[in-house]
Amino acid sequence: MLNNLARGKVFFLGVLIPVAFYASLAFASETNGTIDGTYKYAWGENIGWVNFDCDNCDVSVTDGSLTGYAWSAQYGWINLNPDNSGVENDAEGTLSGYAWGSNLGWINFTGVTIDEDGDFSGYATIESDSSRINFNCATGDSCASSDFKVKTDWIPASARSTGSSSGSYVLLPQTLPPVVAPPVAGDINEIPKVFYPPLSASAWDSFLNLFKPKKPAETEIVQVPEIAPLSFKMIWNLLPTKAIEAFVFAPLPYEVRILANKFPELNRTLKSVGVERLTDMSKLSGVTLNLPGLTELSNLIEKKNLPAEFVFARASGELVDLNVAMSIGDKGEVLQKISSLPGKTLRLVVKPISKARSVTGYIVFRATTPKVSEIEISRSSLAASVLFSMDGLVEKTSKPVSVENKLVLSSFEYTDPDRDGIYTADVISPSVPGEYEVITVIDYVDPVLGTRQMRMITVIDPEGYVFEKNNSKETRIPSAIVSLYVLNNATKKYELWAAKDYQQENPQVTDIRGTYSFLVPEGSYYFQIEAPGYNSFQGKVFVVAEGSGIHQNIELKSNRGWFSMFDWKTILLIVVLLLLVYNLYRSTLRDKLLKFSNK
Repeated sequence: MLNNLARGKVFFLGVLIPVAFYASLAFASETNGTIDGTYKYAWGENIGWVNFDCDNCDVSVTDGSLTGYAWSAQYGWINLNPDNSGVENDAEGTLSGYAWGSNLGWINFTGVTIDEDGDFSGYATIESDSSRINFNCATGDSCASSDFKVKTDWIPASARSTGSSSGSYVLLPQTLPPVVAPPVAGDINEIPKVFYPPLSASAWDSFLNLFKPKKPAETEIVQVPEIAPLSFKMIWNLLPTKAIEAFVFAPLPYEVRILANKFPELNRTLKSVGVERLTDMSKLSGVTLNLPGLTELSNLIEKKNLPAEFVFARASGELVDLNVAMSIGDKGEVLQKISSLPGKTLRLVVKPISKARSVTGYIVFRATTPKVSEIEISRSSLAASVLFSMDGLVEKTSKPVSVENKLVLSSFEYTDPDRDGIYTADVISPSVPGEYEVITVIDYVDPVLGTRQMRMITVIDPEGYVFEKNNSKETRIPSAIVSLYVLNNATKKYELWAAKDYQQENPQVTDIRGTYSFLVPEGSYYFQIEAPGYNSFQGKVFVVAEGSGIHQNIELKSNRGWFSMFDWKTILLIVVLLLLVYNLYRSTLRDKLLKFSNK
């Protein structure tokens, strides 16, 4: 009988313990969840993919908060429970509070929710640039093009089936340390004594002191109070330490970080010269870097890997790539800049990062004279990177581009006739020298991407001209023959540049304004100019590093010597004066002869 009872107890415990164990696992999963290994990515419109289940992320979802880290390939770790803040959960899946990224700043999770299936939805907002992080493709209705979401095995309290006790939790209030009142002046035990030297009684005493040995000076005893004064307790901050710390350790401006991520060699250069924070921006002054043109890129990478959301410019029937310079202003804003000649046909090329409804361009007037930036990076030989396909030097706009306050010269449409995802547009550069802005607006089909715009400054350089000095003025020379010679790298000799291959003429004859213009590829060149009545001119050799316009102003010397200094009016005046002088001389001589004959 006892044996049967013992066997029953053992059987009962053998069934009860596994059931309790698995029930505890289910309870822990519902109240202390982790991120699903398959559905773990969120999409940031300006930062790319964010991984919530990487090797060292350790994200935990509880009834009160989210803890752990998320990982961005471009901007590093995002702390979900930083000091003095954190992402909070109200036990029903409604999130709030802030996460912190050392390269992104504060990220507001208000607007993100977790449903009864553990699926995240909604948007978190990056405070520094107001861009959003989408946690579920269903939020933006973009699952057809990109299926992603973040999922957890945590379940809201109201959706749990384990009873009311399973959803209960206790939040312990944080206890603040007791406030210790600073000591007052009365707490100081003793005031240090001050010793004064004795005064001499009389002159006789002073005389006697000469024969007495000199007494050693009494050492002043300084008594240190047991309680430190207020000024030494380090409880007063005379300077805003948090503001100073935020400025000193502030990361590089957002657009500069984007630029460094897109150009691997630029990123290495910035690190090698110690440009890692906002305070290091002055070190970029004078830096010159190069970016390959579209022709060179097509030889290095496939068309599908062409840099996205970056406007390339070409000229002369797509035979010359225009140099693109990068200007960085005082506030760290980044602008693309190209230079061209007036009235030239430019082909603009851009590749969207996703399917686009339309790509529109605007040419906007900025200034009559080009502005010089404090820091300018000319880019023309960096290696291309697949990072180009990530978010770039673009601006997200929720509304159509507003140009009513700007002088819009023209608008045009980019087209993609071969449907290869690369849009092109042929435009005529303005005929008036100055500074213009080409605004490219991409309207994406994906509502998460929305409408994005890129800006490129276009500097229209004046044409070169031929002139002669006329005192302190310049006189243009028409009908001058301008010939451009280029170095043949094979023969090592200079020869007339084949302008017909680039849809131009060489030599050129200057018009009534004495102007000429050449748009040439890289190479070594020199000018030779001839004009009737002037000495032949052969200029010095100059080098064009990249495709750019040549607009030198060249002075010719007259071959008529000093006679060329006078025009016909001046010569006629001199002849008249000489005749008057001669007539006066004849009259004087005649009067003298008459007087002599009368004698």
